[in-house]
Amino acid sequence: MRWHAIAIASVLVVATQASAADKKYGPGASDTEIKLGQTSPFSGPASAYSVIAKTQAAYFKMINEQGGVNGRKVNLITLDDAYSPPKTVEQTRKLVEQEEVAVILNPLGTPTGLAVRKYLNDKKVPQLFVGAGATLWGDHERFPWSIGFQPSYQAETAVYAKYVLKNKPADHSVRALIVYPTNALINSQLKALQDFKKNWPDCPLTFSRYTGQDRGKERDRILTDPPHILLTNYVMLEYMLIRPTDRSLLHQATRRLKFLAVDELHVYRGRQGADVAMLMRRVRQRAGRDDLLCIGTSATLATGEDRDATRTRIAEVDSSRMQMSVNVPPTSTATRTAIRPAPPARARRGRGAGSSPTPTSGSRR
Repeated sequence: MRWHAIAIASVLVVATQASAADKKYGPGASDTEIKLGQTSPFSGPASAYSVIAKTQAAYFKMINEQGGVNGRKVNLITLDDAYSPPKTVEQTRKLVEQEEVAVILNPLGTPTGLAVRKYLNDKKVPQLFVGAGATLWGDHERFPWSIGFQPSYQAETAVYAKYVLKNKPADHSVRALIVYPTNALINSQLKALQDFKKNWPDCPLTFSRYTGQDRGKERDRILTDPPHILLTNYVMLEYMLIRPTDRSLLHQATRRLKFLAVDELHVYRGRQGADVAMLMRRVRQRAGRDDLLCIGTSATLATGEDRDATRTRIAEVDSSRMQMSVNVPPTSTATRTAIRPAPPARARRGRGAGSSPTPTSGSRR
């Protein structure tokens, strides 16, 4: 399985360093022990993924019972961060400064990982195999101590691109409006689209970003030449609804809109979740299109005993959280679980998408 490769790679790196003839060990390595640190969501919206940390702990227990690695026992210390960036910072500092671990192994998530990336790189503590697919985890020049594990998330764009290329690509109007919780994810997606365009210079697909970073000429360009795919965040989408200067932009963004997608749906909870749910409803009403396809994607919305139970539960959560005025049936949900035989292949990240105007939901990691 994928985590099996992660475990072997991380331990071998530390064990090899600890086998040096001069025996000058760094933090977390000795003649008898290799100490690894990890944050995992044992509570909170992504708690379903705590099973990964539990399985890794069981695997290292087996390794230790068989004699360890080069005579050293592997001590995996895992702390609950509840998939909350502030909690991740607190727990990571505890692992580094109090437990003195050698590495931070396979933490889950881009928002949580970003919260400690600079800290770990400043401390020169490896942030190994982050469980996230944003392209920013490949920035090895600025953050050489951080490395991602999953393939990038940009395959989702193929869904929107395929539709655009089949439906009058010469007509420059927004077909897909994708809402992200952070600008980091927007920038990651934008870079992937730009790289795609480099490989196909004559591709008629157009795209733009609209965040607080984009004003003046960029905003005017979107108004005069609307992109097929518009990337934004929920704050800027709210401004499009209420600011007089941005209302014309919203009109352009909904005139021929086909996809309204909300990424990282599990992030929106409590009052923020209610605000974003109402925002989606207002955008739907503003678009006034019966064929508008609403999509919610998430690292984990819910889980169940089997695939059917999981899809039913995802539909329930999606309907309550998105509040898109249309119930989400289980048949409009999509899940993907990446399990590969050895040698491990790069796993794909599942996405929710559908062919009907009914809102759909996806669950992926």
